[in-house]
Amino acid sequence: MPWLTDRTTSVGLGEITHRAELKGHFATHEIMGSGLALIDTDGDGDLDLYVLQGGREPGDGAPNELWLFDQGQFHRATETGLEDAGYGTGVAVG
Repeated sequence: MPWLTDRTTSVGLGEITHRAELKGHFATHEIMGSGLALIDTDGDGDLDLYVLQGGREPGDGAPNELWLFDQGQFHRATETGLEDAGYGTGVAVG
């Protein structure tokens, strides 16, 4: 029996794609990883997922995404004000 099983699609996270979008010139912010945070953003006791896309110049990349966990499934939250399209290299919560 495997210790870890990939359940991304079964819990609603099959649509998450990290978009670094490198175009041939590799500035520091383009080659560094982005980030994610697990935090209960809606106060329901479940951990939600905040994904930074990173990679491109501010305003020229894919937007960050917030995924809410509810009843065993993640659902992409829209119009949260967290959809910044700048470059992110990490996120901290606490």
